[in-house]
Amino acid sequence: MQKKKLVVLGSIVFICFFFQVSFLNLHIPALLNSFCYSATHTNPDEFHKYMETLPPEFEKERSNTPGNSANLGRFCLKDDWVYFCNAYGLYKETINKTNRKNLIPWGDCININVFEETIYFTNRLDNFYLYRINTDGSKLKRLNTEPSYHVQLVDNYLYYLTNHETCRNCRLIRMSLDGKKKHIVFTEHIRFFLIKDNWIYFLSEYSSGSFHCTLSKIHVNGFGFTNLFSGVIIPDFVIYDQEIYFDNNELGKYYGLCKMKLDGTELTRVTNYGAHFINATRQWIFFTDNNGILHRIDKDGSDLIILETEDPGWLTIIGDWIS
Repeated sequence: MQKKKLVVLGSIVFICFFFQVSFLNLHIPALLNSFCYSATHTNPDEFHKYMETLPPEFEKERSNTPGNSANLGRFCLKDDWVYFCNAYGLYKETINKTNRKNLIPWGDCININVFEETIYFTNRLDNFYLYRINTDGSKLKRLNTEPSYHVQLVDNYLYYLTNHETCRNCRLIRMSLDGKKKHIVFTEHIRFFLIKDNWIYFLSEYSSGSFHCTLSKIHVNGFGFTNLFSGVIIPDFVIYDQEIYFDNNELGKYYGLCKMKLDGTELTRVTNYGAHFINATRQWIFFTDNNGILHRIDKDGSDLIILETEDPGWLTIIGDWIS
């Protein structure tokens, strides 16, 4: 009888394991380019070292970099700890990989922001609601009951988009860190946004499902709305070193990866390659082209090199490493 119980138990374990692996192999690639949530690609051991050892770059008012936030915020570096999520849970690991701790035993978290002793993230398993948990894994709490996209923690406030599924009449929300106070900054047909120096830079659509977009800015307090650029823009842009880098997909003089100042002046083409999943650090711009090839280029448009020929999907930069 005991042997039969062991056989049944072993069969159940095998079936569960087979189902989990099948789900990851079949469904996750269709969701996010087979990249964001597979255990192999969300493991810091899989990061590639394309940069010399230098101190990480930070913006004091932010809890994650603009480039990482633009790439789903799957990883966040704070005080020599890397916070990340894979299919098996939310983890933190020392950047030298000597110590790893599981904080939550389930996965599917994005938009990770770490501030002081608290982690904020979007829980895809619970309708994209916003959660927080202490960095020691205690006091897990849901902060709201509305889908929260492109979450960024800046100057002690959480900013996010809701009603984002169709990009029609999206609300950009500013919320206190405890979730008790919310304010609608503005409502617009927004695809994506980033915050820099108290200004919100965002892409808004001309029509639903169109890549005809306007890149604009508005103050975090809701005034000073300004259009910066209009064209066929792929919804990937990043702010780095007082400039905006974006993919202008409209044929013409400025086709390809472009940059301009934060006030919309000095529009310049960096390269004629199309650019997706853009990230930046230490004078370098990283992007994948229209064929999924990973490139690195100096911010002035020089020294373009190929880093990978296999499409990596969303790009994250942690210290000296990129994935």
